[in-house]
Amino acid sequence: MGQRKIVFLGNCQALALQWFWQRFLAPRTGDLATVIDIAACDVAKARVELSNADLIVEQVFDHPLEIDVASEYAADKVVRFPNVYAIFYWPYTNQRHPRNDEIGKGYDEGPYPNELGDSFLNRLILEHVPADKALEIYLREDVSARADRLLELNAEMQRKRDDAAGMDVQSHIARHFRDDHLFRTSAHPTMRVFRLVAEGVFTRLGYAKGLVEAALVAQRVSPFPRVALPIHPGVIRHFGLRFATGETRYPYFDEGHYTFAEYVRRYMNFEWNAALRDALQLAGRDPELALAQIEEASRHSPRSATAVRVKSDLLIQKGDYPAAAAAAQLATTLEPDDVRNWLALSRARRLTGVPELAEQALHSAVNLAPVDAEVQTEAAHLAGSQGRWQAVAEEASLAVDIEPGTAYFRASLSEFLARADAADETLAVTNRASRLQLSVP
Repeated sequence: MGQRKIVFLGNCQALALQWFWQRFLAPRTGDLATVIDIAACDVAKARVELSNADLIVEQVFDHPLEIDVASEYAADKVVRFPNVYAIFYWPYTNQRHPRNDEIGKGYDEGPYPNELGDSFLNRLILEHVPADKALEIYLREDVSARADRLLELNAEMQRKRDDAAGMDVQSHIARHFRDDHLFRTSAHPTMRVFRLVAEGVFTRLGYAKGLVEAALVAQRVSPFPRVALPIHPGVIRHFGLRFATGETRYPYFDEGHYTFAEYVRRYMNFEWNAALRDALQLAGRDPELALAQIEEASRHSPRSATAVRVKSDLLIQKGDYPAAAAAAQLATTLEPDDVRNWLALSRARRLTGVPELAEQALHSAVNLAPVDAEVQTEAAHLAGSQGRWQAVAEEASLAVDIEPGTAYFRASLSEFLARADAADETLAVTNRASRLQLSVP
C-alpha cells in the first residue's frame, strides 16, 4: 500500500479519530492525514483539500452538509462513519448556560457550553430561583416520559445514520446503555463507543485488524475532553442504570468530581474555577508563580487531582522531592483510577531516593494501564536509577513501539540509549537495533 492522503471531515468526533490516527497509526502506515472541522472551515478551501485526497473519511449527520460528499466525490474514495450521540441520558441537555457567553476568557467554549447545559435549570435561573430550591424542584421532576421519548428518538436517528454509513452502533447502544457509561456528554462517547467506531473506520481504510486493535488497547481512555455531565437520579432509576447512582461523582474539567446535586448548585450559581485554569496554563511558562497560584486556586477546588499532580511536578522542578511525593500521594487518593497520578508518585519517590516505594506506585500504574508509553518511560527512568541498563533500553524501546507518533517518547529513547551506552559498553552494540526505531517518521 503506497502513501495515501486521507482527509477526515466532521465535528469533534472526526477530530478525535484523526488525533488517534496521528498518535498510534501514522508512523506505521506511511499515510498522510488532515482533518476538516465542519463548524469552522472555509468551504471553498475544504473542497480543494477533499478533491486532492485519495480517501475521505466522512461523518454522517442527521442533516445534509454544505459539501455533499456523496454527489461530489467518487464513492470508492469515501469511508463513512455515523455521528454518535445519546440525548436520552440527559433529557434537558444542549442549551448553554444563560451566562456562559459573558465569559471573555475560560474554557474554549465557556464553562457551561451546550454540552454541559441544562434547559430545565436555565428556566429556573431566568426565574431567579435559589440554587437549593432549584435542586429540590428538579429532583421532584418526573423525567421518565421525556427520557423514554428521547431514547426512542435517539435509536431511530442513530439507525438512520448507521445505515447511511454501513455501521451498526445503535445495536451496541441498546444492549449496553444500562450497564456501561457509554457517553460523557450527549456527543462525547466514552472509550467503548469510540472503539467501535474507530475499528470500523480504520479497518475500512485497509489497516490490519491487529494493528488497529493494538492501537486501541494503548488508547485506554476516551480522547474527548475529561468532563462528564451528571445524570439525573430520576433517569438512573427509570432506566435502571447500573453504572451510576444518585451519589456518583462526575469529572468537571480539572476541578474535581461532583455529584448531580453539587452540579446543580454550581450550575445555578455559575460556579467554576477560572483561577485554577489560569494557574495550570501558567505551569509551563512560570513554574514558581504557577506553584503559588495553584496553592491559592486549590482552596476553591480541594478535590482537584490535576492541581496537586501539577503541583508535584512543579515541586520536582524546585528540587523539593519529599513535598512532591506528598502532593502526588494526595492525587492518587483523590483519583486512584488515573494512571497519571501513580506515575507522578513513582517519579517523586524515585527522585526522593526510595526506589522500593517508587516500584509500588509504578506497579499500581501498570495495573491500570498494562500497555502505556508513559508507564514504560517511567519504568525506564526507575531502571536507570537502579543501574539496570538492559531494562532501561527495553522499556524505552517499548514506549516507542506503543506510541510511535509521539516525539517525546522517541527523544526519551535516544536519551536513554545514550545513558545506557555510557554506563555499560556491552550494551552499545545491542542498542543499535533500538536506535532504528528513531528513524520512524
